[in-house]
Amino acid sequence: MARSQNQTKYLLGNYNGVPSHTVSLLEGLKAEFPEAQISFVPGTQFLRNDGDPIPASVFTTSDGQPGLKLEFATGEIFGGKQTILATRDVTTVDLKAEDIPQEATGKYPVRAEWNGFLTPTATGEYSIGVRFQAGFARVLVNEKPVAQGWAGADDVGETKVGHIHLEQGKKVLLKVDYSKTNAGPIRAQLIWSKYDPKPSSEAIATAKDADVVIAVLGITSELEGEEMPVSEEDFKGCDRTSIDLPKPEEELLEAVTATGKPARRLSRKVNIPFRLEAASRTQRRRRSRGRFK
Repeated sequence: MARSQNQTKYLLGNYNGVPSHTVSLLEGLKAEFPEAQISFVPGTQFLRNDGDPIPASVFTTSDGQPGLKLEFATGEIFGGKQTILATRDVTTVDLKAEDIPQEATGKYPVRAEWNGFLTPTATGEYSIGVRFQAGFARVLVNEKPVAQGWAGADDVGETKVGHIHLEQGKKVLLKVDYSKTNAGPIRAQLIWSKYDPKPSSEAIATAKDADVVIAVLGITSELEGEEMPVSEEDFKGCDRTSIDLPKPEEELLEAVTATGKPARRLSRKVNIPFRLEAASRTQRRRRSRGRFK
């Protein structure tokens, strides 16, 4: 139970090589205990990067027409002079190799940039980001970076998301860019999902039916790194302001232990109280100030 039992990114650090084979915790457990009935349920949306393609119906151009403006250019990726190669009107952000126009084919470095507006159909907290391959991708909302990252040529792909509050009917300025320095796979797709970091009711129900719960907690290089926009509590930019367990995972841990089932927790890069039935964040703060008995 967690957000990372079926993932392998947490096994790696920053500036890592690409291993020939990785084994997730979930895969390892199933291999070690083939007769056991093992259920995996994400305990929280915290740090998950799931999402669906954003529908074309929410996009408009600067002149009020449906869709977005797409520009292809070549030149320095960051800050240098760009030479525009081609422009297109598109319905959404979903770029594949066959979408590259003849004018931009083979011109490296090459950059694709989408501009327009996004008008949400519902108010709420959202995860918004980009699923891409072999290059640099970035999403900006109202000129503020929300998600960005690199994917190597050997990677199967990356997904980078950030969190933002959107209001129904209130359009926001959207910019997405995707750059490649050399030939290789081409893929960039804008995605989103509703975001709620509270403990999953399905996960808690599964914990109640289990004989034992294994909680995988902590953060990864997806969250703590260099030059990244991070929209999580206890972070300033891409730096941590606290080494405590992130609040959504602390709440998950408390909810799991409240079921009374035996639990084991595995963690990475965080400070967790020795006892599994961890005191709440408020209790720890009061204790540090000498007001908690």
